[in-house]
Amino acid sequence: DITILYNGGFREERDKGWAVGYSGVILLSSDSGKSWVQSASYPVRDANITDMLFFDSSSGYAVGDHNLVLWTLNGGETWKSLTQSNDLQRLLKIYSPFPDTAWVLSWNGWLIKTTDSWKTFHQEPPPVVPNVDITRIVSPTDLFMVNRNIGYLVGDSIIWKTTDAGMSWSATIWHGYRLPTNFIPAGGILDHITFPNEQTGFVTGSYTILLDSVGNTVHQYGIVFRTSNGGQTWDTLNYGYRNRIYGIYFWNERNGIITCDSGNVLKTSDGGDSWHLAYQIPNMIPGQSHLSDVNFLTPKIGYITANPSKIFITTDAGESWSLDLDLHITTYSQNLSSIGRIIFPDSNTVMVSGYQGMLRKKIDLNKLSVAKTESVKVDHYAWITLKQNPVSTILYCKLYWYLEQSSGVSLNVYDILGRSVMDLSRNLKQVNSANGVEINANISSLPSGVYLLVLDAGGYLKSERFVVSK
Repeated sequence: DITILYNGGFREERDKGWAVGYSGVILLSSDSGKSWVQSASYPVRDANITDMLFFDSSSGYAVGDHNLVLWTLNGGETWKSLTQSNDLQRLLKIYSPFPDTAWVLSWNGWLIKTTDSWKTFHQEPPPVVPNVDITRIVSPTDLFMVNRNIGYLVGDSIIWKTTDAGMSWSATIWHGYRLPTNFIPAGGILDHITFPNEQTGFVTGSYTILLDSVGNTVHQYGIVFRTSNGGQTWDTLNYGYRNRIYGIYFWNERNGIITCDSGNVLKTSDGGDSWHLAYQIPNMIPGQSHLSDVNFLTPKIGYITANPSKIFITTDAGESWSLDLDLHITTYSQNLSSIGRIIFPDSNTVMVSGYQGMLRKKIDLNKLSVAKTESVKVDHYAWITLKQNPVSTILYCKLYWYLEQSSGVSLNVYDILGRSVMDLSRNLKQVNSANGVEINANISSLPSGVYLLVLDAGGYLKSERFVVSK
C-alpha cells in the first residue's frame, strides 16, 4: 500500500524522502526513513467518510472510519484531523449545534460526545429499556434533530427520542413491525429518520424474510413508519413495493421521496398514504447495485448517490433523473461503501462523502433551473432553513417559495406572545424564489428569548422557531 518516491527524494537529499499510499496519504521522512510524519493530503489511511456537516460555506466537520473526525475552515479544500485511530471504530453521523459541541453515532457503541472541540470526548452507554437486553441491540444508525432540544435516533427496532438536547433518551417504539402475512420475520433494522416538522416524522427500515424454518434468507424488504404526534405513536405505511429502502427525503409533511433497490424512486403527495413510481433509473442490477442517499438543494433540484459509485441529478423534483457522475469503481471491496451521504454546504455547492474521501462540485443554478410552462401545474409552497440556532446578533436563514400567481410575500419575526417584533420583508426582492434566497438579518435589538420566523407566501405560511441567546 505504500510506495517510496526516490526521484526528487532520497536521491538528491539523502536524508529526506516521501511515501505515498492508500487513500492519498503522503508521509515525509527527514532522517533517511528512520521515522515518518504525515505531510499533506488525506489525513488517515484506509478511511471512508460517512457523514459531513457544515456551519457555513467555509467551516464544517466530517467523520468516518478509524474514529476519524475532520475539521475544515476553507470549504473542504483542506482538512485537519481532530481525532483518529487505527482501530475498527466507525463514526456514522454527526450533529453539532456549535463548533465546539458535537454528538457522533458510533458503529459499535452509543453516542460519542464532546464539548471542547474534540480535545476530549466520551462515549456513554445506551439508556435502559424495560425487559430489553440492551447489549444485544444494534447501535444507532441515523440521527435527526428537529431543533436543538428535540431529536431522534434509530437503530435495530428502536426509535429513541430526546427532549433535552441529548441529556436523556427514551424508547418510543420496540418491535412495532406489522409484517405481511404468510412470512416469517427473521429480524429487522431501522436505517433512516427525517422530520419535516416537529410533529410529523418518517422512518424507513428493513426486515428479513425466511423461505423456511431452517433459515434460508430470501430477501430484505423495506418498511416505512410515520408519526403525526411527535413520536408518541407510529403507523406502518404500505408503500406498494418490497424493495429495500436506502434513502428518504421530505419537502414537507405531505410531499416526499424514497430511493430503493433496482433504481426505484418513489414519491408521495399525501404524507405516505400512497406512493407512485416516479422514475426507475436504468441498469441498476438487483443484488449488485442500489440507490443510496437522496437530498435536494431546492424543491426541484436534487441528487441521488448510487452504489457502485454513481451520482444522479434531477431538475424536476424527482420525476426524472440523469447521470451526473460515474467514478467507474468496479472492485468488490470498493463497492461495499463507495459513495453515500449528500450535503449542501452553501447554495451553489454539493458535497458527497464515501470511499477514500469526498467529492465536491460547484452548481450553476441558472443552468439547472427548469422554466415553468403553462401546461405544468405547480403548487405554491414556502420553506425556511435556519443556518444557526440559537443566535446572538445575526440570524442566518435560507428561504424558498413559489407562487402560481404574483402576490405579496412577507417575512416577520414574532415573540412568544405572538406579537410582531421585526419586519424583514424588505429583504425579499423576488416574487418567487424557487432556487432559494439567503438572508442575514441583524437581530441585535431583540432581547434573549424564543421567537418565531414566519414566511407568508401568498397566504401559504411556513414558520421556524429560533432562540436568541446573549
